[in-house]
Amino acid sequence: MNGMSESEFAPNNTLTRAMLVTILYRQAGSPAVDADAELPFTDVPTNSWYYDAVVWAYTQKVTSGTSETSFSPDQAVTRQQLVTFLWRAAGEPEAQLGYGENAPADASAVAEYAAVAMAWAYENEIVKGEDGKLNPENNATRAQIANIFMRYEKTLALED
Repeated sequence: MNGMSESEFAPNNTLTRAMLVTILYRQAGSPAVDADAELPFTDVPTNSWYYDAVVWAYTQKVTSGTSETSFSPDQAVTRQQLVTFLWRAAGEPEAQLGYGENAPADASAVAEYAAVAMAWAYENEIVKGEDGKLNPENNATRAQIANIFMRYEKTLALED
């Protein structure tokens, strides 16, 4: 993760969808993207700083966008969107769909599209919950995301 400027990390700011795919793209080594790839998102300009990251995320099936024609790059990332991106980037590993006896109080509030991803992230302690809750609809701060990415990297290293 880079800072918001040369001298500011902005730990309490929320992370946008463009920032998240850029982090994942960099984590993957910033591979060359197909210049002829057809990107269905009308809200991702070809000259944007995140264009290659969105092309990569779309072609790698890390994201399908917020609609058929929108990526919503400036939208804050929710916790369930975050873990879904991470889970897809990790190759959609299997997960138990139960949280066990210590299930977070709001586990049933996780959207259907994110259910397996959130269970996987919780099982692997990538997301630990806040005060006994997953808070799937809450936006995550940059500091929280940095912590989650550290735990994500550790999980990926253990799976190798």
